[in-house]
Amino acid sequence: MGLSRSLQNAPNLGARALFAATLALALGLAGSLGCGSSSGGGGYNLGAVTPTWTHAMALVAVDPAVAVSPQGNALVAWNEITSHSVVKAQWLAAGASSISLSDPTLDSGAPAVATDGTGAAQVLWLQMDQTGGGVGHVWGRRWSGGSWSAAVQLSTNSFAYASNPQVACDGAGNALALWAEGSAINSNHFDLFAARFSGGSWSVPIRLSNGTNSTYSPRIAMNATGQAIAVWTQTEDDGSISNGPQDTWAVTFSANGTPATPVQLNTVSGATALATAGAGVGINATGQGVAVWIQDDSGTGTSQVWACTYAPGSGWSLPTEVTVPVPGAGASAPDVALDSSGHAMAVWQWQEPSSATIAASQLTLGGTWSWTTPKVINSGINAFDPHVAYGSSGNATAVWYQVETSGCTVRSAVAIGNVWSTPSLVDSLAITYGSLYPVPTLASNPVGTSVIVWGVDSM
Repeated sequence: MGLSRSLQNAPNLGARALFAATLALALGLAGSLGCGSSSGGGGYNLGAVTPTWTHAMALVAVDPAVAVSPQGNALVAWNEITSHSVVKAQWLAAGASSISLSDPTLDSGAPAVATDGTGAAQVLWLQMDQTGGGVGHVWGRRWSGGSWSAAVQLSTNSFAYASNPQVACDGAGNALALWAEGSAINSNHFDLFAARFSGGSWSVPIRLSNGTNSTYSPRIAMNATGQAIAVWTQTEDDGSISNGPQDTWAVTFSANGTPATPVQLNTVSGATALATAGAGVGINATGQGVAVWIQDDSGTGTSQVWACTYAPGSGWSLPTEVTVPVPGAGASAPDVALDSSGHAMAVWQWQEPSSATIAASQLTLGGTWSWTTPKVINSGINAFDPHVAYGSSGNATAVWYQVETSGCTVRSAVAIGNVWSTPSLVDSLAITYGSLYPVPTLASNPVGTSVIVWGVDSM
């Protein structure tokens, strides 16, 4: 596991990142994916967008994250090894260069990035407070009008390490940040905290979880008006029981950042199984939302994708099983995206005894709220870590990586409606799977700009 995926408990940022970066120097990368660009809306525009995430960038990027502004500008943040693990960022624009955002004398990682409607951006990351170790805290910097702000610390607990920073922005320049933070209850107890950026500064963090049960793997989605939904996994104990019962929880935020009362989404208590990517969540322009998670199926004993839909004024629906249970098979790593036309697309990894594939299902919001029959969208038998985003005209793009006989590849496919294209090769990496693997991700904006980036991570 790598930086952003392993930082659910006390991290060792320097050692893990150094291992990944050392192996990354041996990578052989070939090929690239052209990413479309378009402009629209007001706000700051960088100009021409570079159409590719390059060989050199992918070679050194550990766990990259990407966001695309309404103006069509893509910002990528990643972890890179210099003398320490450093978080860097770069706009994919003509003439742009990378900048180190974190303190170069301390180890940092797990970047998260979001852009707002003004063309500004937020980047969060974890940063250790001592050279060679110490306690990890959430830090952030904002890009606006052509320059970066000074770094600010968001998490305030001086003795407890933070993990899993997440960030989302609205159309007016406001932002919400989430992270899990340790407590004095025990070494495996984490509470969920949130802070809001408004008027040029971050608020004092508030605790969203109940303070009794441990939480991890938060995710957040926000629309242009500021409505937001956060989901996370919450244990039924204080974190002291290894692999104990867990549930999926969610909270909605009003446009001014006020959180509602958190609710449990799964109706069978303790039925949520451990998912490698946690729960997924999406929201559209009208405030409709979808949450997906992994849950044990009581009939087959396998892990399946479940989902709830959210409608403003009505609240959350009862959960629906998206996958079709098959004895000996199971799902993991769910992700979901919504478009502006009332559709949701979910993707996940489908594991059978001798293969791992990528599957997808579409939901039309309203009416019967029924999911389409899941379909496999990749070619090959060893595919992992899917992500999905909607671009313009209701077209969804998915990206994942595959283990091939000659190494690993990053691949993608596009769905027009619910019809998926033949997968395209994004990149080939001449690596031996087992110590290092690709980390693909993507983002899009409402006017149709879609950008895929990828990097490396260590097992």
